[in-house]
Amino acid sequence: MKRLEVAPPQRHKGNDQPKVEGKWYTRASALPKAIDDASGLAKWAEKKVAEGLVNNPYLIDAAQGLAPDDYRWGNIAAEAKDLAGSSDAAEYGSVVHKATEIIDAGKIPTGPADVIADAQAYKACCEALELKPLAAEVFVADGTLKVAGSFDRLVECPDGSARILDIKTIKQGKDAEYASRWNGVKYSIQLAVYANAKPYCGTRGFVEWSEIGLPEPATDRAIVFAIPRGSGECQPIDIDLVQGYELAQLAVKVREARKSRPATPQLPQQQLTTEEG
Repeated sequence: MKRLEVAPPQRHKGNDQPKVEGKWYTRASALPKAIDDASGLAKWAEKKVAEGLVNNPYLIDAAQGLAPDDYRWGNIAAEAKDLAGSSDAAEYGSVVHKATEIIDAGKIPTGPADVIADAQAYKACCEALELKPLAAEVFVADGTLKVAGSFDRLVECPDGSARILDIKTIKQGKDAEYASRWNGVKYSIQLAVYANAKPYCGTRGFVEWSEIGLPEPATDRAIVFAIPRGSGECQPIDIDLVQGYELAQLAVKVREARKSRPATPQLPQQQLTTEEG
């Protein structure tokens, strides 16, 4: 397996959006949020902020006297969430991803036992399904949807086709059925964008798959490996990319609709006429 050494695109300092052909593209991982039900996540975030404030009173002191529109409210809320452990899951996922890359490179990773167990479960799942990792972290962009991002793996299947594979570490005690039910829409949109996009180099622009020595991925199906954190288990999920790309197009339309301005604070100037005209 190889990790492509191509010039990365410029990233926006504020929201990490990649710049493709002079335009800021939406991140593939962010696009599903346009139509995803985030109510559960919002409640969880509120709980974490409250937990962080209760256990760290100095944050409450820092908020004393702030105006309602002061930008520092956001900083305080973010720190409270971090102190309550809200970033632990993301950090754990990043470490597992790195460990799987090391394994695919033919090396032995070191680190916490639970991380190594999850990474080895990924490898065992690849072997059981006869999937051969071809490349990791390939940056691609969809010029039609104006969406871009990097996917975890391009793998070769037993039938010779190439497919996108994404590794998702999920909550402890959950399984692939849970992940499919609550995250299936998000997974399908994200992976469908990757599969229908083209490789992009920061210095060369769009390139063909053959130019970087890789086969073009299938646009009908993809794979997600769901790994419950610390379980040492890996469960495959089949992803319908046809439906996923339809949802991706819908998500783009929703984002565009939110930017529209169908309302105006003033009524149009009334044209008054007399009986004489």
